[in-house]
Amino acid sequence: MNTFVNLLKREYLEHYGAFLWSPVVVLALIVIFGLMFAGGSGSLDFEMADGENSSSIQIEAEGDDDALGRALTALVFDVAGTTDAELSERMAGLMNLIPIPFYWVWVIVSLFGLIACLHDERKDRSVLFWKSMPVGDMQTVASKYAFLAWVAPMLTLSVILVAQLFVTFLLVGLVEDGMGMRLLMHSGIVMSFLQIFVGFIVNGFVVLPVFAWFILVSGWAKSMPMVWAFAVPFWLIVLESIVIDSDRIASFVAYHLSMPSLPGTSSDGEEPFINVSVTSFAEQLTVLGQAQFWLGLVIGLCFLAGAVYLRRVRNEI
Repeated sequence: MNTFVNLLKREYLEHYGAFLWSPVVVLALIVIFGLMFAGGSGSLDFEMADGENSSSIQIEAEGDDDALGRALTALVFDVAGTTDAELSERMAGLMNLIPIPFYWVWVIVSLFGLIACLHDERKDRSVLFWKSMPVGDMQTVASKYAFLAWVAPMLTLSVILVAQLFVTFLLVGLVEDGMGMRLLMHSGIVMSFLQIFVGFIVNGFVVLPVFAWFILVSGWAKSMPMVWAFAVPFWLIVLESIVIDSDRIASFVAYHLSMPSLPGTSSDGEEPFINVSVTSFAEQLTVLGQAQFWLGLVIGLCFLAGAVYLRRVRNEI
């Protein structure tokens, strides 16, 4: 157990910069856009469509420097005129929207880390040094996956929490006078934090076939591993579509990249920003009962086994 923990520390020391600074950049953009949203005056037009339904909203705000931000906040949240349940639902929707860019930044950075994890150490022959240590190939590969699937998301989660707190306190300054404390009480930050934490734990298993595929290619490819990682499934999808007119492979990949265990938000097109539905704990855990999830586990474990074998027999490029 101590050996595995030390391997996770090694991965942390090698990669923590990318997994810390990439969400910090997203946070900085949220802060910039948030401050721009809070200040100024003028008008905004929104138009949303959902199937056959469409709607538009125009906001006119003149006067104070934060007139536009206050007008939009009053429209979306209407803290003084909503019930506790309605306010909690709207804030929960916002809290679940904020993490979405962080999710995708984590996935992109993880894929780059996965595709390099075995390839780079073969390329610079550092694998020969690491193999001289009393650590098995299975533990090494497992530690690389565990760090990217479960440890790195915790760094992202901490930055998401900061972003949610920033947006919440920004809104407190924009809501109707005397309504700031009510907004704080129904902000839903604690529940959102718990949902994202649980979602990341389950998601570590959901993304297993995709992440394990990248590790497998990293241990196999002699050059351009990223190209191979995308090209092989792409041509399999095209071939399946032409030969048997099916999209099962595409659906499988899309399912495991959609991260269904992470909380999300949807909106009714008839009343944009008002009628929202958020993912519940029960909906997050429904993935555990889906065939795609268990099939992905089997395929992912096979890919990881292949990566362990390749690390054992391929020491350099």
